[in-house]
Amino acid sequence: MKLSKLFPSGRVQPPRPSPSEMPEEKTPRVLADLDYANLRPSDLPYTVPYYAGATIDLPRTSPLYRSKSLKTCHLRAFAYASAYIAGLFHYKPTPMIQSKIILIRAPFPMVMKYGTEIQLSEASTLHFIAEKTSIPVPKVYCAFEHRGMRFILMEFVKGKRLSDVWGKTTLAGRELLLKQIEEHFTQLQNIPHPRPGAICSVDIGPLFDRRMDKHGRGFGPFANEKDFNNFLRCGVTDTSQLIPVAGRFENNEAREEVSEMIATQDTRNHKIRFTHGDAHSRNFLVKGQKLVAWIDFEMAGFFPEHWEYTTAMTTCKDTFYDNSWWKQELRKILKEYPKELQGEIIRQSRLDWKVREVLPRTA
Repeated sequence: MKLSKLFPSGRVQPPRPSPSEMPEEKTPRVLADLDYANLRPSDLPYTVPYYAGATIDLPRTSPLYRSKSLKTCHLRAFAYASAYIAGLFHYKPTPMIQSKIILIRAPFPMVMKYGTEIQLSEASTLHFIAEKTSIPVPKVYCAFEHRGMRFILMEFVKGKRLSDVWGKTTLAGRELLLKQIEEHFTQLQNIPHPRPGAICSVDIGPLFDRRMDKHGRGFGPFANEKDFNNFLRCGVTDTSQLIPVAGRFENNEAREEVSEMIATQDTRNHKIRFTHGDAHSRNFLVKGQKLVAWIDFEMAGFFPEHWEYTTAMTTCKDTFYDNSWWKQELRKILKEYPKELQGEIIRQSRLDWKVREVLPRTA
């Protein structure tokens, strides 16, 4: 897209070509590889681990992202121009941006997420939550993909992060906020599943979790919890399978811990509930004593019922985001799953992304 089409002729002369106009042969290899981020497993040109592949049929890409409707053409042009202008003034423009969030102040305040690692499924999730619940979430104006870059243009919600105001909030104010959050969690967990039993996104597509894949590649969807657990432990059914690829498993303590995790997963059968998946205190916006928005639904979807609790207890280990205070508050409003939490702690420490990268990708 050329800026000459977005602005009156002769008034704007871009000093350099826009990202979409840069020739492919000059694209650095490391950036070109980002074109593949977050595609469905069946679309990826590299080998997807067998345990991460879909075990149910994948849906077609939502027409929401491919539509050329005249109703949103001006928003798509505006979003792409905003990304280009932000590149000129705030950082060196590159052919591909992995992930960035900017505030657009005119013609009215909006937030735009864009980059090769942005999940368009987040837009579907926000539409879904707004339709199925009374939980306040940002309104999505448009979401689309353009030449490898993904864009989500959404409402800017004025409010402060819960983590920034909690220390200044009275005890009564805290109780009011927690009551609202608890009610919203209940609404999420009671959303009817469009495909009962499956572990999937709201559009029955792949899921994403940067704690398991630093590149944001998708996994699943899975037909059932058993397939999901198989993914979590990289297809491992016996700890002896780990010895050739990870020296840390040669000691008995590590093998015993992984065996404990496998046993817990194999003997449990959970209900599948809708889950935010990243419920740390910075993802709640408040104004006074009112919760005005939940944000960042990138890792949301239908998961085993323990997933909200176990991810909340293990995310944001950096005290810059969450200290133990938030986990203590969440324990008051979320059902606890101590054995599942212990299993997740073992998984994150023993089967981290470094181990996952070297495990066999074929059965």
